[in-house]
Amino acid sequence: MPTKPSLRRLLDRLIGWQGADPDTRARLLHAFCSGIRLRSLISNTTALLIVTGIILAQTRQPLHFAWVIVVALSGFLPRLYALHLRKTQRFDEHPERIALRFIAISAVYGLIWGVGPFLLLPGLSGAAVGILLMIVVFGTIMGPYAAMPGILYVRFATTGTLTLAAIALYTTPQVMLFSVIMALWLILRTDVWRGYHKRLREQLELQQAMEQRQSELEQMHAQTQSLNQRLKTMAGTDPLTGAANRRQFIARLRALTGPAALVLVDIDHFKSVNDRFGHQFGDSVLVELARITTDVLRQEDLLARLGGDEFALVLANTDAGGAWGVAERLRAAIETHLFSAGSYATTVTVSLGVAVVPAGSKVSEPSAVLDEADTGLYAAKRNGRNRIAVPAEGAGQRQAGWR
Repeated sequence: MPTKPSLRRLLDRLIGWQGADPDTRARLLHAFCSGIRLRSLISNTTALLIVTGIILAQTRQPLHFAWVIVVALSGFLPRLYALHLRKTQRFDEHPERIALRFIAISAVYGLIWGVGPFLLLPGLSGAAVGILLMIVVFGTIMGPYAAMPGILYVRFATTGTLTLAAIALYTTPQVMLFSVIMALWLILRTDVWRGYHKRLREQLELQQAMEQRQSELEQMHAQTQSLNQRLKTMAGTDPLTGAANRRQFIARLRALTGPAALVLVDIDHFKSVNDRFGHQFGDSVLVELARITTDVLRQEDLLARLGGDEFALVLANTDAGGAWGVAERLRAAIETHLFSAGSYATTVTVSLGVAVVPAGSKVSEPSAVLDEADTGLYAAKRNGRNRIAVPAEGAGQRQAGWR
């Protein structure tokens, strides 16, 4: 009893797919199904119409008409199955099984064609015999066999064998000799179909390799874009808190058009937090404070860490009243929050300084606007901390902070 690998090789030889990888098998099956289209239906219908004309002219037997009808109906089996596969596009699900189904259908179809000469030859004479034999021969060898050579072998074994047997019984020795020579020639010319099959496989394998390479290039491009995006994000992001760094902060500040506002935030007595609980706990306070601040801000606003325990808020489309409201909400949220990590917990407060960019103005010197907000920040600290301060109106204009 053959082992499973040897049975697999036997089936591969029957189908004609020896050495093809799974993807190539699926592509060959797709090519085979694509070849069973309207053109082949028209050619088969034309052949059956010619046979029907011969029957009408010479025999007119009901059995002969019945055979034509059976041939016509059985011809729809492979076409309907191919149509189903083209619609579902399941060519990669066990292509060998699908190919064997096609071979089985072709064997039945070939046997039905092969019965024709047994039925028709006894009642035919003259040129009708030759026409019938030519139709049977071309009906056997025409088809999308480059994608599945096994179908051709099956048609030879069914239609061809039965046709030769009918010729031996019902025709002259001269016709028999000619038919045997024709059959041998057709068998020898199967190398043409094998050549077609080889070229088709090479074409499909090349297409597969190109698609795989294209997919790899697209994947590399996507990875490169993702890496570039991460690098860009890292270049403008504070690694501890995830807030923007000074570089991104300055760029956003230069792009501001009033009304807008800048708020500087500094943690009160942060050095004592580090001294009491350690720098690791101090880092957790900075991370949590950044999270609280993000919750207070809108999507179009920017939170940046300028260094140490100092943060900055860039508020777009915000006047003085709006900036003061955001600063107060943040101050109150931080004051009431319990910062904890591990076995340590504490509360902190912040001091805030606000600078406002008037409506229609643009920031020309970020350092001047920063100085104005910094002036407010130090005023808040001098006045007792845990509060908000705004410099005297017009300070920014005097420092040429905007134009």
